[in-house]
Amino acid sequence: MAAVRLGCTERDRVDAHSVVEGLPTAAEIAEASAKLEEPSKNQILVVRDGSVVGYSTIRWWQERDDTWLYLHRGYLVPEHRRQGIGSAMLSWAEERIRQPGSLRAHPPKPADSDQEAGAR
Repeated sequence: MAAVRLGCTERDRVDAHSVVEGLPTAAEIAEASAKLEEPSKNQILVVRDGSVVGYSTIRWWQERDDTWLYLHRGYLVPEHRRQGIGSAMLSWAEERIRQPGSLRAHPPKPADSDQEAGAR
């Protein structure tokens, strides 16, 4: 997976020194993958001819205002782009996020009736 990130970085002209978090090492990628909630459901690997050529992950978290945020990231080595693989990775992420039980969907909090009465 680190080789995928490196291949993407070189092709996409990412300056490793200008990125806040820098480029992750293989150990850092492994650690981040292990910390995923349900790694087997929230991460996919794209394998071609026995080599990992891409991967995508989904993460989510709750903000202080109780808003849930979802982040999906995908990396695909340049040699395998423009073949529909990246689109398939994005479709996987979108479908996974929509699956019942995969998200932390919370209904909005009911309005405080006392505050509403005072506002009128």
